[in-house]
Amino acid sequence: MEAWLIRYLVVTGIGAAIVMAVPDLVTLGFFLLVLPGLILSLLPTAFLWGAVFALFWWPLKGLIGKWPAVPLALAAAAGLLWFIPTATNTIIDRAIAADRAGEVERTEPIALSGMVRVETTEWSAVAPDSAEGKAWNAAIKSAQQAGRPVDWGARLLACDSLCAATLFAPGVEAVILAPMQYDRETGLITHPKHQPVMFRIDRSGQCGTPVDVTEPGLNDWREANALRGEWRARMSAGECIMREAPAGNPDFTLTFMKGYHGAETKKPDWAFADRPRWITRLAIADRNSTLLQKTMVETTRFSRPLAIGFGGAIESARFSWAAHRLADGRQAGFFKPVELLKQLTPLNLTPRPGAAAGGARAQLAALLDDPARPAGDPGFQLPEVLFRDIHDNGFAAGDLELVARIVADPRMRKFLWIGDVIRKAGPDSVALRKPIMTRLLHGEVLDREAHIDLGRALEFLPPGLFAEPTADELALLAHPERSQYAAGLIRRQADRGAEAVPLLLDMLEAIIARRNAVGKWSGPEPEDDAYGAIRHALAVLGPEAASARPRLEAALEAQQYRQGRVKTWQWEVALVRMGRSPESFEKPSSRGGSEADWHRRLRHDVERFERDLERKRRQDGAA
Repeated sequence: MEAWLIRYLVVTGIGAAIVMAVPDLVTLGFFLLVLPGLILSLLPTAFLWGAVFALFWWPLKGLIGKWPAVPLALAAAAGLLWFIPTATNTIIDRAIAADRAGEVERTEPIALSGMVRVETTEWSAVAPDSAEGKAWNAAIKSAQQAGRPVDWGARLLACDSLCAATLFAPGVEAVILAPMQYDRETGLITHPKHQPVMFRIDRSGQCGTPVDVTEPGLNDWREANALRGEWRARMSAGECIMREAPAGNPDFTLTFMKGYHGAETKKPDWAFADRPRWITRLAIADRNSTLLQKTMVETTRFSRPLAIGFGGAIESARFSWAAHRLADGRQAGFFKPVELLKQLTPLNLTPRPGAAAGGARAQLAALLDDPARPAGDPGFQLPEVLFRDIHDNGFAAGDLELVARIVADPRMRKFLWIGDVIRKAGPDSVALRKPIMTRLLHGEVLDREAHIDLGRALEFLPPGLFAEPTADELALLAHPERSQYAAGLIRRQADRGAEAVPLLLDMLEAIIARRNAVGKWSGPEPEDDAYGAIRHALAVLGPEAASARPRLEAALEAQQYRQGRVKTWQWEVALVRMGRSPESFEKPSSRGGSEADWHRRLRHDVERFERDLERKRRQDGAA
């Protein structure tokens, strides 16, 4: 028995030391056959339990003998391994109770009104793509170039969705947004760099530069996107949010905070005391007293019996005391902030059915009719609301004409969902061909993302539409800079058959020459889009472009890639479709397996591309 126990402790101890020093071995074991990883992950716990057993067995065997000591040692070890996490969990429960001290329950509604101070740890600065954000970024760049220190506290705070929901509540006149931070030792404190700012709604019709609404300041709030559309429509129609210096004393204070309390999050793996606790607190107070305070605490509790667990992401795998986190709904003091605010306050947290889409349509039409409205007007963010509504509910009367006007107006720069609108419109989407082409060819590139999204969306226009190109389309493809934004049009050059091949190769050679001139093997996003679109179009054309394969191979060979890079990388499918043998390709060094495996995978990729292409052609024919 004694020799067996020593051998067990030596084997499990050495194994535990190795896997705890190199936990990636466990990850590798799980990837290979699962069972090796499971065995390796259990070695530290096996050693721990064996060591605790030995701690009791060795003194007991001298008193009552080897075998009679076994059950007593097992019972003592089990008791200790059960007692330690139980006692530690009791300490954790006391810390949770201290965090939740001062709870104030409430069921009656709270009539927020007047001036409301919103104290939150979830505040955000103005969006970088907004007019205010761009001005701030320019100021940072100027300061850094001049060697001046950057005053990060001067960055403008945004009125996020919690701020706007409070501001648009009936009876609320102004919101003082006070950025806070949660200190692990002292709790909620005023942010040391950012000062409070006041927002109010100006209904005078002379707003100057209004403030837009940013991302939600609350979690689990699915209606926030619809509400932002509704608010933006109201703001564009004259209910402008304005930023001012705080003045006066608030009538109510709404506090929403989230933060860790206790030990540093990177150090608790082997600690029994002061486990980190994630705290979410919502409180409302008037000038005299606290009307509501709810605190939810999330933390880990030790598993029983005491064990050593393995976890973490692939890149940060580690061992620690085995612990578990309670599932949603079972945390101490569990509540949903949005639902509680809906229940007890007049905050504008629930969108009115159809209000966002209806308001977006009306306000977009009004903006398009008013050329004097600046591009910074919140209403110019509304195309996304309209496009999503079309995607979800289809076209309303006049929508297609409205979309065409939106595309044509340079102040409109939100087109992420335009491809879904084109697909939804089907054959009628041809009405968008000319306005998109005109903007891409002649419009000023004020927003790269807008041009990229419009150029990509051309791919979804009806099948065969580009078999006869317009003069504007040919001019766009021939333009050295603007053609980079026409990825969808480039992909659809396959509609033209072999006639398009010389133009596609001209464009490819121009891109390669630009890249070689600057010494880069990959360009900016629009150029990469165009490069990939050319590759796709030639792959679709396949046999129709076979005669141009030598010219294509010469162009690819001219690429001044970094050393070791295969110059035909990602072009294999197109070249095989154009007549080259799969076996003629060199296997990239980054790919595993043998040369034969690589050629087999390449043939499979070509077959899959051809199946997908045939399926799309059948779908286009059925449409």
